[in-house]
Amino acid sequence: MRPIVITVVCFGLATTAAHAEERRQQDAHEHGHASMQVVLEGDELGINIEAPGMDIVGFERAPNGDAEKGRIQQAVNQLENVKAMFALPEMAMCSVTEAHAEHASLEVDKDDDHSDHKDEHKHSDHKDDHKDEASNHSAFDAHYAWRCEKPEALEYIDVRYFEAFPATAEIEALIVGPNGQSAQELTAESARIKF
Repeated sequence: MRPIVITVVCFGLATTAAHAEERRQQDAHEHGHASMQVVLEGDELGINIEAPGMDIVGFERAPNGDAEKGRIQQAVNQLENVKAMFALPEMAMCSVTEAHAEHASLEVDKDDDHSDHKDEHKHSDHKDDHKDEASNHSAFDAHYAWRCEKPEALEYIDVRYFEAFPATAEIEALIVGPNGQSAQELTAESARIKF
């Protein structure tokens, strides 16, 4: 039975995520808006966030110089600080199993090590390709996971994201939990996800 439930949940999320991605593409330059997917299945809780670079570091292009790269790295570190991003009811006894954030420009820097490949194109051409990648993918992505000993006590999640990134006006949250699928629009004044 569990594989069927997981398949149905994944299908529902894929459909919902496809609609969210379509909307995100349409609203790609709408600053102040982030998207979030929340799944609570059994004792496992997962959250994904995608937010535009403008709302987090103040620009949506490839970073210019070390200072801007530093701002991106600092934002990634802040996103990975789970306690700064979320508060869960203590009674649910949830333990973090994953907290990972990324930005395309940091991935490009990791991939830009030329010692392990011998290609015939100029380094400057290769570097320009990476710059285009980073400028076209300027969103931050964050992934979180918890295992909860008492998931029935997980009635809500307080989202502290707005405290860390006040340029975000709202988060469109898609939620799959014990009561089915729902959507919530979160703001700094109303930042509680309810299951």
